Amino acid sequence: MSTVYGGGGYAPPRKVNFGWIGESWQIFGRAAGAWIVAILVYGLVNNLITALLKGAFPNPGYVAAPSPFGNQIHFNYGITLGTNSQLTPLGQLIYLLFTWTYGAFQSASLYHMAVRQVRGEPVALGDAFGGAPYWANMLLFNLIVFLAAMLGGIALCVGAFFTVGLLLPGAAMVADGRRAGEAVSVSIDAMKSDWLTAGLFLFVFTLLIGVSVIPCFLGLFVTIPMLHIVSALAYRDMAGMPGVMPPAGPTYGAPQPGVWPPPPGQAPPPTWGQTPGQAPPQSPPEQSPPRTSLSGEPMDDPPNPLGTP
Repeated sequence: MSTVYGGGGYAPPRKVNFGWIGESWQIFGRAAGAWIVAILVYGLVNNLITALLKGAFPNPGYVAAPSPFGNQIHFNYGITLGTNSQLTPLGQLIYLLFTWTYGAFQSASLYHMAVRQVRGEPVALGDAFGGAPYWANMLLFNLIVFLAAMLGGIALCVGAFFTVGLLLPGAAMVADGRRAGEAVSVSIDAMKSDWLTAGLFLFVFTLLIGVSVIPCFLGLFVTIPMLHIVSALAYRDMAGMPGVMPPAGPTYGAPQPGVWPPPPGQAPPPTWGQTPGQAPPQSPPEQSPPRTSLSGEPMDDPPNPLGTP
């Protein structure tokens, strides 16, 4: 990345970076309370609606499989369409529509919150429920992701990771106001040059989510927010997120030896002139050369009748 002063923004490196995992953890930590409460609320609402549907449309032929975890809280990742074999066919249809619409609102809200954080803007709990303006486009985008995952899985067992990896920045783009079709097109164009690493990254992150399930599902309160933040980081670094200026590198302000003034990007802009009424520093007055005669001998200055120096 190269910092450009005067509103030029920055050029995205367009390289999938496994460092996004560590960076997403750091960004999550800045608003961990808001993220955890939001995930808890979304999970509880999802389980409440599911319980109501089970009561209204029970499947008499369903046999519950034993679970080592006992009663569980189910989380909607917001990127897939869900089914539930405990329901009748009508109940499953209603549940399918619920997971699609509810998941789209959850996605729009949490991805928008992630975009705000990556931009360096402050976030609060209310931001985790502000996805209404992006809900309709997220509905369509989630459907595209679902179909891409199915097609990738049919072509190859692990193909879904590579097809969905091409769309990694897309959800954050939709939550930043782009239309679903535009987000898909821009995302694929940005990721296609590094599609293999993108698929491997998504595979590794999926393993991380799987590991986070082990401690009584508590790890999902961290990895689900990180998933949304990773999409925003991919948006920033692969497609170029408007309005974001990444921090300068360690050489910020270090001029090149023997070069003055420093070239752009090697030194910060001058500090004068940024405050109204503040003038730039004045250079010292120029001194005229000493007077000499035709023979080269120094001459005394003529007398000053005003007596000023």
